[in-house]
Amino acid sequence: MSQILLKLSQNWRPGLTVALVSLPLSIALSIASGAGPVPGVITAFWAGMVAAIFGGSEFNIVGPAGALTTILSGFALVYGPENLPFLSILVGLIILLIYFFNLERYLILVPSSVIYGFATGVAILIAFGQINDALGLHIKASPHFLENLEHQINSLANNGINLATFIVFLVSFTILLTLKKVWPKVPGVIIVAILGILFGLALTRFGLTENINWFGLTGSVQTLEQKFAGQIQASLFNLPNLSTFQFVWQDFSKLLSVLNIAIITAIIGVLETLITAKLADSMTKTKFNSHKEVFGLGLANIASGIMGGLPATGVFLRTGLNIKSGATHRFSGIVAAFITVVLAMLFLGYFKYIPMAVIAAILMNTAIGLIEIHKLQEFWQEDKNSFLVMLTVATLTVLQDASIGILAGVALALLFFVNHLSQGCYEANFNKNHQLTKCAYGLKFEMLDQDADMVVYSIQGILAYLDCQSHLEHIAKIADQPSVKAVIIRMRDVFYIDSDGREILSEIIELLMSKNKTVLLSGVNAIHETFLRKNSCINRVYELNLVFQKTSQALKFLGFSDQEVAAEHFRLSKVFVG
Repeated sequence: MSQILLKLSQNWRPGLTVALVSLPLSIALSIASGAGPVPGVITAFWAGMVAAIFGGSEFNIVGPAGALTTILSGFALVYGPENLPFLSILVGLIILLIYFFNLERYLILVPSSVIYGFATGVAILIAFGQINDALGLHIKASPHFLENLEHQINSLANNGINLATFIVFLVSFTILLTLKKVWPKVPGVIIVAILGILFGLALTRFGLTENINWFGLTGSVQTLEQKFAGQIQASLFNLPNLSTFQFVWQDFSKLLSVLNIAIITAIIGVLETLITAKLADSMTKTKFNSHKEVFGLGLANIASGIMGGLPATGVFLRTGLNIKSGATHRFSGIVAAFITVVLAMLFLGYFKYIPMAVIAAILMNTAIGLIEIHKLQEFWQEDKNSFLVMLTVATLTVLQDASIGILAGVALALLFFVNHLSQGCYEANFNKNHQLTKCAYGLKFEMLDQDADMVVYSIQGILAYLDCQSHLEHIAKIADQPSVKAVIIRMRDVFYIDSDGREILSEIIELLMSKNKTVLLSGVNAIHETFLRKNSCINRVYELNLVFQKTSQALKFLGFSDQEVAAEHFRLSKVFVG
């Protein structure tokens, strides 16, 4: 009992800090998800509480997330916001399937360029989604980005902007950016939310929300209460009505569509949660249990859905704040969930006065936080393929759908990877008179020393259908050099060989022998040996005793002295050409 009290005393302050940020963010993200303000609070409590208790990280905060808002808002527009809790339950069940079959180990194979591209696309959608509330436009939302954009342009052309609303947005957004730059440790969302509530309260009390005319500034300022009349009432749960979800079971095409959305949401949720937990580990020098974290996330989404909340995932902003505020145990997440709902019970009545323009500023700031500028620069400067993948995912997420964007990104990244593997990963050492003269590696193979009399050709990684043809082409260039008398094929770094690779190795040996070259194999893994010897040509090399455990033994067989063998491996003193 004393240990529990000690951990509570150490973690209630971080929990309180996270809760103060979580309440306005949960309301804002819930609105952005098309659910109204209250489901976000329910999600923050139930998902946050359950994930903190059953998850595998001591620091991860789970709740409503910007990464999911565009998917959820699209679902809400098509199937109705009242069905978002059922989506959360489906997402939770899918995550539990991922847990039971240990599939999270495959999900982490999704390249980071896809994740960053998706986050960038979501950020663009969130940002453009705030234009209506930031400029005071009253147009019906559409699930399609270009259609929304067209409506916004037409509204601006016909009616212009609401100056009063725009000024409120601009001031709020400026305060957020200034606080982030000048006082980064101060949670700007708390300050802006309080100022917004006080401003909206003053406007409401003086009856100025509908007709502002201050120093030539005209227009109106819509508050949360005006937009969501009758929907602002703090509650721990709002049990969903099963009858509203019956349409899914009655239409197979709709069922497939909903399952597709649930699967994509589950995958994104797992990835976001594991990435956030991993980043938390890097900040705290700890190690979380990824399998248990997935289990906790699945239960959290089911609990959130049953209680009327939204799908949830790990959120880095609140997790980072939790750590920086001094959290040492998962009790901080439990305290944060509990205090969030207590604050909602006490103060949600005041949140109804906050202008929608302030909510738009908070969400716009959230969107900016989702874009990793340093990653964009890194990909552009160092890895153009990853930049192209990221750009593809972001574009398709915005213009089409998150699932299409992610699948296309994974496919494109896989194509780039396969293309790279198909080039054949190798290293070739050229020797003349027992002396290393040149060393080559890379995608394009060239005979760098036309007078070499012995070549050590190292196959690296795999020897399979993807790259075996490239290795044959490389060896063919070596075989065409009359000066080359012997070739050592080094296989120490080969971890996988398939039947195509075995056949190509046989062709390589036959080609070199036909050119009167001595062929030696070195470093063949014992696991591969039985498989390779089933080929008669490769087995012949074994019978000639030209297969060696170490390359040094093969070099000595060719007449290299101990000193010359050592010099062969001491590459720093030699010419290295890449």
